[in-house]
Parts: sequence; C-alpha cells; structure tokens
Amino acid sequence: MKPSFTFRKRLTPERDWLIMITVAALLLAVSIGSNLWFFEQVSQGGVLGTAPQKTNPVFSQNALDAIEKVFVTRDAEKQKYLLGTYHFVDPSK
Repeated sequence: MKPSFTFRKRLTPERDWLIMITVAALLLAVSIGSNLWFFEQVSQGGVLGTAPQKTNPVFSQNALDAIEKVFVTRDAEKQKYLLGTYHFVDPSK
C-alpha cells in the first residue's frame, strides 16, 4: 500500500489559525501563571529547589594576614609617590 501525501480536497486555513492561536494563548497563560507562582515563592522568602545547607565559613588567618601585608606595602609605595620620596620624570616634557 502506497502512502498518500495529498491534502484533503477542502482546505480550512481558518480552523488551522484558530488552533495555532489557541495553543499559543494557552502556552502564554501557562507561562504567565508559572512565572507568577515563582515570583510569589521567591518574594515570600521561599527557595526554588532544595535549600542550601548552612556551613561555617572556612578561611585561613595566614592568608588574610598575607593579603593585608600586600595592601600595607602598596599603601607605603603610594605614600612615597605622594610625599615626594620618588621623583617621577615625564619623558614627554
């Protein structure tokens, strides 16, 4: 048996457009509804999915001291430029 890929004798574009518009309107309504639900959940302090586990922060005091030392060193260099210890000569002049 040979498959037939022909249209019916009577085309109904109005019906086809009505079906497409109805499906699009339903999808839009579902999208708006789900977005409103998500917004309500989040605005009331809810969490989408599973809530993250609370853990204590892990840091190294040695690392923090090293970072602070870098900033102190940079500030000392900046002060040398500002107070005139270093003299900058502009080669364009």
